[in-house]
Amino acid sequence: MKEDSITDPFYLQIQKEINRIERKADNYIWIFYIIRMTQIIFAGIITVLAGISEIETLSKAKPILILGAVTTAVTAFDTLFQVDNKKNTYKLVLFELRAIRAEIVYEFMKEGKIDNEFKATFLGKYQKATSYARDLISTDIDKAKEVKK
Repeated sequence: MKEDSITDPFYLQIQKEINRIERKADNYIWIFYIIRMTQIIFAGIITVLAGISEIETLSKAKPILILGAVTTAVTAFDTLFQVDNKKNTYKLVLFELRAIRAEIVYEFMKEGKIDNEFKATFLGKYQKATSYARDLISTDIDKAKEVKK
């Protein structure tokens, strides 16, 4: 739950981070579904073309081979960049940050302010959530570098 009347810098930083991660998660969700739909469509087209055509010459086989190559490229892109894992990572971090924000909003509504002790408690949770995201994303980057070698 978002509260626009809170002007505390810590709360505003969390809200800014939530907005940033939300945009990234949305981007990865779209990329994930575009890749999946492309794979399904091309695989279906290849199956239909291969099933209905009588391939006697190489020129008739070219469209099927091209579609097969495109499908393989899309699948390789998905495997290399692990779009699904990144999408899930951002959604998990987003969940954690929203939980922190909800507790801060509750404290603000209950007390009318956010004291430093309360902020210190949630600063640790905030740092843990963002560090978890960095660790997962850097692990993905390290895996991608290993694949290139």
